[in-house]
Amino acid sequence: MRAYLIAPVDRAIIEVDYDGVYTNIYGFIKADTFDIATFNEQLDAVFVDDMGLFKEDQSYFTIKGYAQPLAGRGLVLGVGPEGESTPPTVDMLWLQHNVRFQEI
Repeated sequence: MRAYLIAPVDRAIIEVDYDGVYTNIYGFIKADTFDIATFNEQLDAVFVDDMGLFKEDQSYFTIKGYAQPLAGRGLVLGVGPEGESTPPTVDMLWLQHNVRFQEI
């Protein structure tokens, strides 16, 4: 399924293909554990490194609808009625206008 990878080091948002296997999220975000930040009235979520705030030389981004900066890479997916991953409801244009890369 379609997903979006937010790569703050590169200041890029890239469309990627996600196969629905949750363990593959780790590879996209380059982490051992992940946390989920919902936005867009909880229709979409960004998966981020759960330990990202504790890593040195980290890059950050913000996304409209979530109040706190997020650390490291993020994978944007939709959230289905049972909590399952779905293609995001937002598109690349929305992300380009609503994701900000941060220097902290």
